[in-house]
Amino acid sequence: FFTFAGHSNTICSLSYSKVNNTLISGSYDGTSIVWDLSTGNQLCVLDGHKPSVLCVLALNNGNYATGGADKLIKLWDKDGKCYKELNGHTDVVRKLVESDLGIGSSSNDGSVRVWDLSGECLQQYIGHQSFVYGLACIDSFSEFVTCGEDQAVNLWKNGTDIQSMLHPGSVWSVDYHKSENQCAELVTGCSDGMARIWTRDPAHAISEVEMQSYYENVQAAAAGQKPPPETHTIDGKQYDYVWHVDLGEGLPMLKLGHNREDDPMVSAQHFIYKNNLDVEHIQTIVQFIRKNSEPLEITTEGAGNDFMEIEQPQTQSLYPVLSPVKFSSIASLSQLHKKIKSVNEDLILSDSDTVLSDEEILVLDELVSIIKDNTRYHISKISARHANLLEKLLKWPEEHLFPCNDLFRATLVHPSALRVIKSNINAVELLINSGVNPTSSAKNFMTAGQALANLVSENFADTLFQHSSSLLDTLSTVISNPSQLSLKASATTVATLLLNFAVIIRKKDIEDAAIQCATTLAMFLNSGAITKSDEVLFRAAVGLGTLLSGSKPLSQYIVASV
Repeated sequence: FFTFAGHSNTICSLSYSKVNNTLISGSYDGTSIVWDLSTGNQLCVLDGHKPSVLCVLALNNGNYATGGADKLIKLWDKDGKCYKELNGHTDVVRKLVESDLGIGSSSNDGSVRVWDLSGECLQQYIGHQSFVYGLACIDSFSEFVTCGEDQAVNLWKNGTDIQSMLHPGSVWSVDYHKSENQCAELVTGCSDGMARIWTRDPAHAISEVEMQSYYENVQAAAAGQKPPPETHTIDGKQYDYVWHVDLGEGLPMLKLGHNREDDPMVSAQHFIYKNNLDVEHIQTIVQFIRKNSEPLEITTEGAGNDFMEIEQPQTQSLYPVLSPVKFSSIASLSQLHKKIKSVNEDLILSDSDTVLSDEEILVLDELVSIIKDNTRYHISKISARHANLLEKLLKWPEEHLFPCNDLFRATLVHPSALRVIKSNINAVELLINSGVNPTSSAKNFMTAGQALANLVSENFADTLFQHSSSLLDTLSTVISNPSQLSLKASATTVATLLLNFAVIIRKKDIEDAAIQCATTLAMFLNSGAITKSDEVLFRAAVGLGTLLSGSKPLSQYIVASV
């Protein structure tokens, strides 16, 4: 046998070519590799998807097809040259199969498409409530089967989903074969760790009583799964619903939380911002939340003639946003910890009166340990001694403030931090002095600004609103002379601060404050001196939309200004 080594990340798909005696592998590293099964050698590397390849298919004509997280399907000749690109899916492509019509594909956009090999989309089907993970042909696309995140395996015939087979969890894969009696059978793989065989062969079928018992068990599981008992907290916060989400981009499984009273758009935005994902996924996530936070209905009969052609999704409102956006990364904690200790050693040598004592160093070690262990946020606590330590650090000399600001920001990720900090220190004025002012360095402005963004909450709403006029003046000054915005994340910091101030001001419903914030946002969006990514533009635009959605006079004022 051979061991094939060549990918730099997870291998997620394989397909065998009988014509070429080759194996094609697809990986999260963004490449597919064709391997010679006679020698074990690489024949060619197909490098055409970013960031990841999610499915590969060896075609009967000796060529290959690949589908990726970039929503594209690509056709390659046997020498590894891409000769055709199929563009139509609006989310990642999960599965490819071949039929006499050409190629079938399933996607996270909830659709199945059939393409001829010239690249034309011949047919398109929707029948699942969420991501479609698997697809298998029984009789080309006259009869085929699909599976997905919505816990269903759907059987399609002549364009209609005629039967839905419910499972206790997400169905990751489905395949078709014939029994020893030449009857059709399906094999499904479910997130509950079970493989199941569904058959038309009476000799192998379970009894009607057993089948009824199975569906009763699925119904019972569905009733108890929201929220799942073992996973209804994220970072110490309780949610009515928690789902494990795989966006197919080579990332670890992510947790998406939602409460019944929350706006699905807000939950989706928080999930996107927290995990630094592309904003283009928001609509898919909103649709997923809407479908999966409703009661699950078990269907044992045919679905009837409720097949519908693909439609353009209805536009979901992006605003108003009523919850602030946070900078939640704690990945740099170890470096911050080391840097602060190193600076403290230098301060000892300079005989500074801001040196941390041995006892305060122990408090620092404890604080970093608490923030790092986010699996214990539901029982760990930020205390007054931690808040007092942060207050001392934020009074260090200006040239040493940036790691202190960032430690303050990271501390605010902990769910108990805001209340304790509000009770013990004047956080807003500390952050203004430590960086959110027109004379600070670029590093101090960015780190203090991100910490200030994390302060935006019900605990600090009144205090921040009292300072909003002076803080918005500061942001206007920085935008008009953007030397403090030289770092890569600086523009994101400004856009997020303005979005979060828009959230506060929208709730206060004070017209003068709304006009000042909207004017600052318009100035930021219009500034040609500040480099803005799509994410930065999105946050600023949502902030502006949040303000405009609450005031018709303000809308008229801003339309004239932008």
